[in-house]
Amino acid sequence: MTIFESIVYGFVSGLAEFLPVSSRGHQAIMMRLFGQDHRDPVRDFLVHIAVITALLLACKSLFVHLRREQMLSKRRRRKGTYDRKGIYDLRFVKTAVMPMLIGMLLYIATKGFEFTPLRLALFFAVNGIILIIPEHMAHGNKDARALTGWDGILTGFISILASFPGISRVGTMSAFTTARGADRQAALNWILALSFPALVMLLGFDIVNLIIQGFDPISVIVLIGYLLAAAAAFAGGYFGIVILRYLTVQIGYTGFAYYSWGAAMFSFILYLIV
Repeated sequence: MTIFESIVYGFVSGLAEFLPVSSRGHQAIMMRLFGQDHRDPVRDFLVHIAVITALLLACKSLFVHLRREQMLSKRRRRKGTYDRKGIYDLRFVKTAVMPMLIGMLLYIATKGFEFTPLRLALFFAVNGIILIIPEHMAHGNKDARALTGWDGILTGFISILASFPGISRVGTMSAFTTARGADRQAALNWILALSFPALVMLLGFDIVNLIIQGFDPISVIVLIGYLLAAAAAFAGGYFGIVILRYLTVQIGYTGFAYYSWGAAMFSFILYLIV
């Protein structure tokens, strides 16, 4: 990739990681447009580090809150204050983690497969349907105290759909929790918290991939491209979280559903002309 292409790749990857539009689907399209036939493990590694950093900075208060609840949960149970909302938020996140990581294993297992623009078009179209359905349902106001352990388990399992490029992890989990009557702001906090272990798992895969492939000498221009891609991914990830927080509460995801269908049309056109 050229330096400009690396910047675009990093920014779009970071932005789409937290918006309900599938980062992996956008990466597949960009690689095809940029004439790339294989992923660059160094670039992916740096992009994932940048995106994790953006998540931790943008959601610092959320992670501090969950960490505090983790430390105080036993003490509060002994004192009879287990009905604190924060403890239930932590329980929901913990319940959803394991099934979500199963989905991430499938995501990693399929990462080496080539997905044609025609398949991308199909998955983008499905993502639009997933996003639009909850927008026509009554908005709920449940927090984690009103949900069950099965809600957490199913939220984690529903994210397995995001193993297919074009279907968003954020979108599928948000759609399911909204359909279950969860408060949108509460659901967003759970999804952002769950994004951390998902991204760490991808980072671990990048490290293994780098070890297997080995390290080749890197020119100064290529190194600059890598660093600029990482910086752009950080900016895109942070900006994506800010946008997601605003739209979740104020507008909803209808616009992203139409965007997904537009991406599906673009992918289909790309299939016809390439």
